[in-house]
Amino acid sequence: MNNYDKLYLYSQNLSILIVEDYQPLRDDLVETFENFFEVVVSATDGVEGILAYESYHHKYNKYFDIVISDIEMPNSDGVDMSYKIREINPNQSIIILSAHSDSDYLLAFINLGVSKFISKPIDKMLLFQELLTLSKNITQDRANSDIIKLDSSHIWDNKKQTIFKYDTTIKLTKYEKIIFELFVSKPNSIFSNDDIVYAFYIYEIDIVESSIRNHILKLRKKLPVDMIETLYGMGYRLNTSTTLEVE
Repeated sequence: MNNYDKLYLYSQNLSILIVEDYQPLRDDLVETFENFFEVVVSATDGVEGILAYESYHHKYNKYFDIVISDIEMPNSDGVDMSYKIREINPNQSIIILSAHSDSDYLLAFINLGVSKFISKPIDKMLLFQELLTLSKNITQDRANSDIIKLDSSHIWDNKKQTIFKYDTTIKLTKYEKIIFELFVSKPNSIFSNDDIVYAFYIYEIDIVESSIRNHILKLRKKLPVDMIETLYGMGYRLNTSTTLEVE
């Protein structure tokens, strides 16, 4: 598995905010990251960046997973914006891009605990490696702590990759775990056979589309009626009537 596939594996459910005043670079980063991240938002300076950051939190009740920002920008630079973001969310992962190596800048960002300082012109391999590291850490931390309530009697334990009905374990096969892990990652999304095949590919497992239906039928028998919904000609999803809560 190459680094691009590895990045997608860990970043596909994450969000990223790009704050960069140089439009060609900003557009290039947005176009590139849309292939890897679920949500990509851009801003032209620190003022817009803070507005986008607060707006995202207001709308989704969560923060961006990763922020990438230039230093020198009009209206409000990357230093001021990073300070304000850290005041809002002290744990925010931030990557700084800069054509400068000024020690004052470096000291300011070190004091802020910025995740990475990458010089311009950007070495994309270095940037992708840093994004892979951050995305992997964020995704694994989330998986290790999240207990997802499926309904009044069933929960999904991300860490154990297990469904529990009250205190009883619902035994899943390896293939059923991969499928359910995919479904629960985006409960309101429809997953086609191609999506499911790719989920197995990430685990370096080859699966033919004709066998997917059988695995889902077996999985469905272990779960409440209609928890997994089939949309004919489109794919599958967790039934939207099911309320998912992360504990």
